[in-house]
Amino acid sequence: MTSAKVVGQYKDNDGNIVGNYDDNPHLNTMLYDVEFPDGEIREYAANVIAEIMYAQVDADVHMHTMLDSIIEDYTKDDNAVEQGDMYIVTKSGNRQMHQTTN
Repeated sequence: MTSAKVVGQYKDNDGNIVGNYDDNPHLNTMLYDVEFPDGEIREYAANVIAEIMYAQVDADVHMHTMLDSIIEDYTKDDNAVEQGDMYIVTKSGNRQMHQTTN
């Protein structure tokens, strides 16, 4: 089992939040960025995250922690790439996301 942390809402290339919120977790299609211990960030739908949380409780109401918390806010340091600088243009003229980590 791998632990991971929800670090924020996933946004498309234009900075728009992806998915639709619903009070019913099974109908909530919002996407969130989930960071794994190796630093990899993947997008997961809120309903998938909710299913993982529900799977942590067995029939005897014993909790098995697989998801520790959802972080709604974050901080960034001086090394963070500003949203306006998120993309670079390659020599061939293609727009590409600015790579900041190995």
